[in-house]
Amino acid sequence: MNKKLVNKLKKNIRVIPDFPKKGILFQDITSITDNKKLFTEVVNEISKYARKKKFTKIAGVEARGFIFGAAVAFKLGLPFVPIRKKGKLPGKVLKQKYSLEYGNDEIQIHSNAITSRDRVLIIDDLIATGGTAVASAKLISKCKVKNIEFYFILFMVCSIFNTKLFFPNFTEKELLEILLKISQDKGYLIPDDSKVLLKNQLAE
Repeated sequence: MNKKLVNKLKKNIRVIPDFPKKGILFQDITSITDNKKLFTEVVNEISKYARKKKFTKIAGVEARGFIFGAAVAFKLGLPFVPIRKKGKLPGKVLKQKYSLEYGNDEIQIHSNAITSRDRVLIIDDLIATGGTAVASAKLISKCKVKNIEFYFILFMVCSIFNTKLFFPNFTEKELLEILLKISQDKGYLIPDDSKVLLKNQLAE
């Protein structure tokens, strides 16, 4: 972890209260992308980790994960796999449904985008309830890949009113364990069915 970069993020990230609804502290990543030097440092930091771990594919979660994921893939000369919402990809796709606070959603990737020989790094701007991250892992796991890890620019721990910024990277199991732990935190909203999903995932 690059502590200097973490400190720069803490100083530069713009936090907007009550957006998009009351009680939410919105972490505005455009305060990173608007800053050429900071954006470059962030991309270089993730790229350094991805190169070290010898990932063969970079995946990004729609939509803000595309910004950082595509930049990292370009820098490393690796293929970029967009994890998209339902109905956005033509042709044959792999699908994964997941639960929201109200209802369900679905993410997809092209069926031939990832093979069993790949090592995949999933990149997103931040993680809140973890529903999309868990779904992304389940989706890519359908390709029977060798390894899946996550990299989040901002990681929201504790409640939505108490955030910390740093550069974490996780294996799928580590992510699930962290999400399950913070889901018990008072004021942190994770639907009950997502908690069951986390427990079931860890038991597999």
